Amino acid sequence: MKKYLNFIRDWRWIFAVIGVGVLADQMTKFYAINYWKESERVLIDNVLSLTYSENTGIAFSIPIPAVVLLPLSVLFLIIFFVLMSREFDAKKLGSQVFLGMVIGGGIGNLVDRLMHGFVVDFIKMGSYPIFNVADVLIVAGAIGSVVFYGKLKKNN
Repeated sequence: MKKYLNFIRDWRWIFAVIGVGVLADQMTKFYAINYWKESERVLIDNVLSLTYSENTGIAFSIPIPAVVLLPLSVLFLIIFFVLMSREFDAKKLGSQVFLGMVIGGGIGNLVDRLMHGFVVDFIKMGSYPIFNVADVLIVAGAIGSVVFYGKLKKNN
């Protein structure tokens, strides 16, 4: 029992970030489905708008059949988790936050694929492809991980 409690204590931030990330992603997608599906909401002309889109492809809407995409998504999460866990230090808050962001974003998009057969995207910035909160979490978490681990290796 003590070993289990230590695991929960050591990993509490990663679980919290995953939970908050998935919740924020799914709540914003629910809002997009129910309020932005019919019309675009322009926030800043030619810069930022909320535009509902159903992404059946992968990142940047690259088309890939769902029968290939679901296993690839799961495989990517497993590979990322294994690679990160080799360098992962549960005692470091940065490790937990950045890894939690990537996993939370991946789970958020995976939930969409399983529930809808596509990922709901709604954030449009200029001519850049439409994306969502999960995509932001994945990219920010990956960049944060690279910077964080780069600094750790440099200091060691």
